[in-house]
Amino acid sequence: MARQKRTSTGSGKLFILGVLVVGAAAIGAYFYVSKHPFDLTQPAQKPIVTVTQRPVPLAPERTVYVYLPKRKGFNLARVAATTRQKGDILDAALKTLLDTNKQGGVCAGLIPQGAKLLSPIRVQKRVATINLSREFTDNFSGSAEQEALTVNSIVLTLVSNSSGKVSSVRILVEGEAVETLGGHLELTDPIRADSTLLRPGGVK
Repeated sequence: MARQKRTSTGSGKLFILGVLVVGAAAIGAYFYVSKHPFDLTQPAQKPIVTVTQRPVPLAPERTVYVYLPKRKGFNLARVAATTRQKGDILDAALKTLLDTNKQGGVCAGLIPQGAKLLSPIRVQKRVATINLSREFTDNFSGSAEQEALTVNSIVLTLVSNSSGKVSSVRILVEGEAVETLGGHLELTDPIRADSTLLRPGGVK
């Protein structure tokens, strides 16, 4: 009987000791949480930056003069054209002329398909030097008359828009001098306009 009492007494002491340990742990946890509260707030989000692309402003409209074939015969007529091409007036005028290769009708075949101006036109001692892409020679397949119209349309267009600063034109292709466009007209030296190709009356 004495041993059973000791066992019960021992179990009671262990129970009380367990309760005290749990209680002490709870009290310690309470004081820790009160001094170190958990941060339940959401982390700050990075601001979203929206980039709005501004429209590229168009170049102002300008009037240039280009020389195009007449409806019949091998003659050129001056035509006023409105353009928004950028750059110097000579660059704008020549680019406008080159763009006629996208048209049909009387302009078809005047400028070889794909020909482009590769760099700004330089003028020195009244000679304008132009640098065209290789399509200018690669895509030309016209006759001697067509060759004369093509070259003179370029020369007349630049002379007409130069306010007297240009009297002849040197044509380069990919930065190099070329002997001829189609085998009939020599291009190694600056070209002066052939006035016999102008339509009587001058302006179309």
